Formats: sequence, structure tokens, C-alpha cells
Amino acid sequence: MFESINMDNKDIIMTAAVVLGPILAVQAQKLVESLSEKRERRMRIFRTLMSTRAERLHKEHVQSLNMIDIEFYGRVLQS
Repeated sequence: MFESINMDNKDIIMTAAVVLGPILAVQAQKLVESLSEKRERRMRIFRTLMSTRAERLHKEHVQSLNMIDIEFYGRVLQS
């Protein structure tokens, strides 16, 4: 197939790298951003719980307790 357009294997590999390189770089960046955002949400819950631990009925404390299942386990437990 590629012999008819006179391309060596190195040319085919280089062309594929030029086309796929930016696509894979964007996907990798999205993955990194997703993981850092997930970590930041978890840290926000932890900081809120630590800062409101003396006031157990504080609105933010209760909301953070309710978010633990969602952020750390990815689901809401059914009772």
C-alpha cells in the first residue's frame, strides 16, 4: 500500500507521531487535570471537616460528611 507512494517505514512512523502526538498530549493533560481536581475536592472536604470538628452541627460540617461517600467512593450508599 505505502510502496506506491514511496514511503519508508520511518516516514510512516514519523507521520503517525506528528498526527497522534498532539492528540495524546491533550488526552494526557485532561487526565492530569481530572486527577488533580479530584484530589482538590477531597482535600476541601478534609479541610472543612477539620476546621469545623468542634461544631458538629455546623452546616458545612454536615455537608462535608454527606459528600464523603460521593467523593471518596464515587457513589451514594443506599440505606
